[in-house]
Amino acid sequence: MREFDLIIANEIGLHVRPAGLLAEAASKFVSDITVSSNGKDADGKAMFHMMTLGARHGDSVHFSIIGPDEEEAETVLFKVAKKALGPEEGIAPKEKEHYVDPFSI
Repeated sequence: MREFDLIIANEIGLHVRPAGLLAEAASKFVSDITVSSNGKDADGKAMFHMMTLGARHGDSVHFSIIGPDEEEAETVLFKVAKKALGPEEGIAPKEKEHYVDPFSI
């Protein structure tokens, strides 16, 4: 099992564009991918399901990946999240190992 947490720093939250990019990337993996926020879980491969989390500015989003390609999935999903919620959208990782300086992108 691989996991990471992010705090959404943008004003819009997890909306259509980043949810779509995450779902598209997640769909390429065999592993089960769950995205959680606000006490709710969503299938990380389903854009509209992720949008029901209601993840907004300042909310923590938890990614859980279980399966044979979980390590690669974690790496790719973190990169996609960084891009999808990057400087214009803003994202602040909770864990130091996943820290991304938004000004270095």
